[in-house]
Amino acid sequence: MRLIDSDGKNIGIIALNIALEKAREKELDLVEV
Repeated sequence: MRLIDSDGKNIGIIALNIALEKAREKELDLVEV
């Protein structure tokens, strides 16, 4: 999964479970495009 932060910065490719954890930490939604 490619992760892009709330500022539009490309974080890179990470595992889904890590992406979900990061979204929860920042109280953001994880969206599949």
